[in-house]
Amino acid sequence: NKVVPLDQLEEATNEWAQKLVNTAPMALSACKRVLRRVGSVSFGEAITIEGLEQTHLLKTDDFKEGVTAFFEKRKPEWKGK
Repeated sequence: NKVVPLDQLEEATNEWAQKLVNTAPMALSACKRVLRRVGSVSFGEAITIEGLEQTHLLKTDDFKEGVTAFFEKRKPEWKGK
């Protein structure tokens, strides 16, 4: 998703990895599951798959933590639950 000069590749890679490390783990896992499946299904099926993942995530403690942290203007503390 990004092109950088070779001499900046390691730094850019580390920055991207750090962003992923700080992402909600359950949401990141859901993204990976969706991406693995959507390449071989129709657009409608892809939307359904994404919706099912989102519905599941809405019921998690991490979702509640993310919303709370947003309104409290702080970084969320993800638990993976």
